[in-house]
Amino acid sequence: MSDMSGTGAVASLDFAVVTFPCSWSSLPLALPTTLELEDFDEFSLRKQVQTEYWWVRETNVKTGSDANSNFKNTWLSASGNEQRESRIELSEYQVVRECLWTLLGAGKGFLFSYCTDCEFLVRNMCLYVRKPACLTHLTYGALDAFCVEIAKYCTCVLQLRAFTDFVLTVSGTASLPFTRLAESCARLTQDTHRIIASLEEAAKMPSTSPLTLVSLFDRLQPWFRRLSFISALVLQVCSPNLTTIMSDATSILLLNRLGELSSTLSCSHSDPYLVDLINDAYISVTEAYFSDLLSKSGNCRFTAPFLRRNLDFSPMHPMFWELGITLIANSVPNVLLPIINDIFVGVKSQTLLQAIASTFGIPRIVGIYKPTTPLNIRRANVGMDSPPELDPLDDPELHELAKLMHLISLREPSNNLLLPVLRKREKSPSCTIRHLIESMQRLSKGISSQLCSFFLKGPSVLTGELKDDLVSDGFHLPHFLAFLADVAFFRNGDRMNAFCQSLFLLRPAKQTEAEVDNLLKEQLTLVCDERSWVHKQLRIGIVNKSDATEDSILLERTIVLRLQIDVPWPLNIVLTEKNLRVYQQVFNFLLALKHAKWTLDRARWTQTASTHKLNILRSRFLFVINGLHAFISDNIEAVHVKFIRELIQPQDHCSLDTLMTNFTQYLRRISQLCLLEDCASQQILNRALRGLFELCLHFQLPDVTESQLAGEFSTRVAFLRTMLAEAMESSGRMEKATPFLHVLELAHRFNTDMQTRLHFNR
Repeated sequence: MSDMSGTGAVASLDFAVVTFPCSWSSLPLALPTTLELEDFDEFSLRKQVQTEYWWVRETNVKTGSDANSNFKNTWLSASGNEQRESRIELSEYQVVRECLWTLLGAGKGFLFSYCTDCEFLVRNMCLYVRKPACLTHLTYGALDAFCVEIAKYCTCVLQLRAFTDFVLTVSGTASLPFTRLAESCARLTQDTHRIIASLEEAAKMPSTSPLTLVSLFDRLQPWFRRLSFISALVLQVCSPNLTTIMSDATSILLLNRLGELSSTLSCSHSDPYLVDLINDAYISVTEAYFSDLLSKSGNCRFTAPFLRRNLDFSPMHPMFWELGITLIANSVPNVLLPIINDIFVGVKSQTLLQAIASTFGIPRIVGIYKPTTPLNIRRANVGMDSPPELDPLDDPELHELAKLMHLISLREPSNNLLLPVLRKREKSPSCTIRHLIESMQRLSKGISSQLCSFFLKGPSVLTGELKDDLVSDGFHLPHFLAFLADVAFFRNGDRMNAFCQSLFLLRPAKQTEAEVDNLLKEQLTLVCDERSWVHKQLRIGIVNKSDATEDSILLERTIVLRLQIDVPWPLNIVLTEKNLRVYQQVFNFLLALKHAKWTLDRARWTQTASTHKLNILRSRFLFVINGLHAFISDNIEAVHVKFIRELIQPQDHCSLDTLMTNFTQYLRRISQLCLLEDCASQQILNRALRGLFELCLHFQLPDVTESQLAGEFSTRVAFLRTMLAEAMESSGRMEKATPFLHVLELAHRFNTDMQTRLHFNR
């Protein structure tokens, strides 16, 4: 901390032929005593020839009987009581002059002294260093209180100057939001200095009335209030060390404070200049913060405190969308809360687009979506040179009060500094901020829509120049999902049925993984072109049969496959491991259903006494299995067609999150149809159906006991009917499974309530 004894480093202001402030060495000597004085009145004489005590070089103002003693000390000495006054009696004019000079930047005077520091705001202060002066018409306490107030406001000026010098002196020292705040602070200090300098200049004119301490404080009180208000804001945000403005968290604190002040002052404050200054700072700081945020997200630095990058997940990792970037909600600026999800999705989308551009050689993506500055707001200077228009205040009473104060200031020139003229703003701060937010939101949604278009239409939507064979018009999500549904959901009817028949006809000795995979490849060649990239993405594995069933008789006849799906990046961002497990589970369930149906269709027996009963029993099994197969197949087809139609339908502002949500809902509906959801009722129904499928496989065995199968079948049908009815009633979806429930109702009634030729003879 340094004690500033000169003013050479302070920017000067020119008025007439005198420059204020100036260095001490350039101040004039005492005026010559031979000056002709007869043409001056007493007031003018005191103004023109009085030697200012700070202009006397190497001369101390002393008490006593010398030429510099004052009247009070002379009077006390003459009283004979040997009393001595410790304070120097000054004229009010001298005190006013030093107050003005101190406010203008004089570093050291008789009453005040400056202490400055370029890094710590709280070490920039003006001190009323001692109590050396007195006035004949003021008590010591009153004069000291006035000087303390002047020192306080000089401290505000020093702190604002330290802040603006730190931010604006060296370009790039601080972030853009603090640069905008420093510009607003500089405008305030410049306006204040202009007013004080004009007062100082006017006070020297013989034609003007004396500038008293009361009139000085009255004229400068609005400016003191503004200086104190803005200085408190800077101290609250930046204190104690100015280097804290380098932190992103400090920028968020500044943005939140300005937003709160703008909202509060616009409704309840009677100083339109201060309201306008805060609103202008809020708009400019918000715009700067948005620009800074876009530039940081564009080059993938992710220094925003509400975005945290997880380096374990690169943009080419399939879990990057979920785990690569984390949103820290409690660090989000208040102004961004309404659109933070759009910004979060936009940043992740832009990162993925850049990775896609790098992988597929598409430079156009980066060029189109390079971060740009949002809507530029034209900012007029806040100050005396602006056109005299009142700000539109929300409160009518405050508006009338401000208007009245403005009229008073126009009628009374002696007090024309109470309320400076204002500039007219085309739009209110809230409207301007809303436009900035909407601009930011549109930009974020545009980037998100571009990424979504890539997934739905492939690289051709980004550029027509393709470098890799993999990057073809078929490399998009709808094409791959249709292919998976054809295979895993058996939508490609006859061709996948051919695969199933070939698979079921394999002898147990030939049920190897290679043999089964070859069967699938033969059918995939018919499902899709062998040269297509999707042809190589599916393989078949065989699950350990001991895990498939506990029935040792059926162990060799049970085939449980594992559908292995290789999804290339970036499609594996949507087709996650969790989603692929749904495809595998549905494939196994439908394969077991088709195996049961195929077994019943091919069941044949030699003519024996029990053949007739077995045929009747097989018909009863087929009635239920065919009903279940038709119900599931028809509903899967309806769900899939609806999903694909909605998927390829043009949508405004589609995002990858929306796409993934719709895809998850689609798979969930498929899982519900196959009773694969992780809930108790569906698990019970699924186990009951799989038990029914295993019963169907008994028709392959040479020694079938029809009575035992009939009893087991009746029990399972009754159980399925009861459980399905209860599940539908509890879920509130009575119409969804009604066709299959009707099949079970008929089968149950057929088993218990009807005596027909299809019943066994007891």
